[in-house]
Amino acid sequence: MKSNLIDPITKRPKASWKSWGSLVRVPNTLTAVADIFAGSAVAFGCANLQPELSSFLLSFVLVSCASIAFYWAGMVLNDVFDVEEDIKNRRPRPIPNGEIKLETAKRLGWLLIGIGIVFAAALPLTTSGYVRLFSWIPLAASIVLALCIFAYDGWLKSMWLAPWVMGLCRGANLFLGASLVLHNVETIEWSPMRPLALLILGQVLYVSGFTWAARRESVQSSRQLLVFGWLTSFVGIGCLALVPQFAASNSSLYMDPYRLFPFFLCLLSFPLARRAWVACSSLNRMAVQASIKQAIMTIILLDAAATLEFIGPLYGSICCLMILPSLWMGAWFRST
Repeated sequence: MKSNLIDPITKRPKASWKSWGSLVRVPNTLTAVADIFAGSAVAFGCANLQPELSSFLLSFVLVSCASIAFYWAGMVLNDVFDVEEDIKNRRPRPIPNGEIKLETAKRLGWLLIGIGIVFAAALPLTTSGYVRLFSWIPLAASIVLALCIFAYDGWLKSMWLAPWVMGLCRGANLFLGASLVLHNVETIEWSPMRPLALLILGQVLYVSGFTWAARRESVQSSRQLLVFGWLTSFVGIGCLALVPQFAASNSSLYMDPYRLFPFFLCLLSFPLARRAWVACSSLNRMAVQASIKQAIMTIILLDAAATLEFIGPLYGSICCLMILPSLWMGAWFRST
């Protein structure tokens, strides 16, 4: 229930749990964890390894917490840097309506960035008692992700580069998931890592595309911009459909990479394609926003498909089921 109480000192509405949840876009949180599933699953597949739950549980929890911290930081700093525009066009948001102070949100955003970097840097300590050759990978991935978040939220958002940088945020998050595996190996052969590179490219294009489509979601959208954005997203899905085909010949895949896996991704993407078509046809603001929400939730399904393909139905199902709490939270909190 939304709090309408007034703080007797500041005369502002008191921040409620719903205000904080809306600030960090809590319904979308598990999309970041799904990236960790997919990135680590494809890295396991590239290394021709199967994860042992007991051995990697602590590492997975740690890197997932880092990913969540980065995602929340990005959402908080997004509203911090957009506060003037939100005061004009999005008054119900927690900062412009006075429920959360600007300075408090700013401190929280930078604190979350720091927490994400610390958690990622600590990852090598969970799986080995000594420093390995590639122990720097999680820290490097976290710094790249932090820089992408700052670049997008801080000074690129109004430029044409912004959607591509948003896509790079997702790509860096996937690589953060892959670092769960890569930091713990003695040698890295780059040729078998082609599926991971294609996975990252596909997600970068997918997220960049619907970010282009969302550029004017709060006002009247441009049909050309919507069409360009959604075409870019579906090119990204096409790249994701090809990921297993680049796996090494001795990789253990769970679906036929040439027929069944691409068909499976087409089925998962069909509801999004329908919403994107309606948005492009009608230019209705509500239809555009609904298509963007659908695109965000579809991240979980795409990540679950990659997880299933490379490390099996158990982990793929766990990843897929994260869409249920995400949809439930979406009924209570804003997600865009």
